[in-house]
Amino acid sequence: MRRTLLPLALLALAAAGSAQAQGFGAGRGMAKIDTNGDGLISASEVEAVNAARFKRLDANGNGALTREEFNTPAMQAFAAIDANGDGALSRSEIRAKADAARGLFGMAR
Repeated sequence: MRRTLLPLALLALAAAGSAQAQGFGAGRGMAKIDTNGDGLISASEVEAVNAARFKRLDANGNGALTREEFNTPAMQAFAAIDANGDGALSRSEIRAKADAARGLFGMAR
């Protein structure tokens, strides 16, 4: 379970940092997911986002992710967090990315 959560957490943090770098705030990010504009994100809207993300990751279009297809975003997320480029994630690098994500969504530490 822990091995699954870490890559997912890293991807979420990298996506948040990427959205912040591109100037997307929480409202704008929500608006992209909330396709019917009701101010709520439904399970079907989340499923649509996940399906689109899966399709982007599935480079060969076979409906399954190979290790290489799956690892590409994970490695990009790792690189986004590894601020000094030393190939290792320090506690301060992870904390900095988490703080940036919290700020993006207006959450206090």
